[in-house]
Amino acid sequence: MKWSDRIGRRVKVRDLHILLAVAQAGSMVRAADQLAISQPVISKTISDLEHALGARLLDRTSQGAEPTTYGRALIDCGIAVFDELRRGVQQIEFLSDPTVGEVRIGGAGPLVDELIPAAVARLADRYPRMEFRVTDSDTPTLCRLLRERKLDFVVGRSSMSFLDEDLAAEPLFDDPISIVAGKKVPGRTAEKIALRQLLQEPWIMQSPITWLGLCLSRVLVPLA
Repeated sequence: MKWSDRIGRRVKVRDLHILLAVAQAGSMVRAADQLAISQPVISKTISDLEHALGARLLDRTSQGAEPTTYGRALIDCGIAVFDELRRGVQQIEFLSDPTVGEVRIGGAGPLVDELIPAAVARLADRYPRMEFRVTDSDTPTLCRLLRERKLDFVVGRSSMSFLDEDLAAEPLFDDPISIVAGKKVPGRTAEKIALRQLLQEPWIMQSPITWLGLCLSRVLVPLA
């Protein structure tokens, strides 16, 4: 059977929208309430999709519905389809009025408190009709959201362990890392103090899952 007969004419954007709603809601009943349509319509749509694709997309249980491996593959494609449609609409809006749009920004740690708000404030002054949505999380999570197309770009500390070939990074500035200790640290006899002398002292550190936490752990663990 040709692709156009099997899928092109049978899988519609509305069908993908319903499948995504069921997956997100966890049941056809809740999805029907959210979409304001009847449950039989949802059930028939899913059944028609499964028939067209020749694979079960959802596992139905008394607790609800859970995507199968095949369903998850189609859902991932559906997310990309709707994201591309959203981008297409945004592009049309931008072409008709460049001062309107939405930007989804991800940031980690102090960048969300200082750098990103300052940049957004300057852009908002120039483009008051634009909307800015900022997500605060750790770098691995932000990279995942970027891959899932839930963010347009991320401002954060770079680490090659989080960046693969599918993501492009551009350095904005070099931020030196400094360890600050009080003048009354035990054993201090000179202007400079050896890092090893601080190992048994109380520390204030970022979470080890952050970029800075990883850097510090790589330095301190071998010294312990």
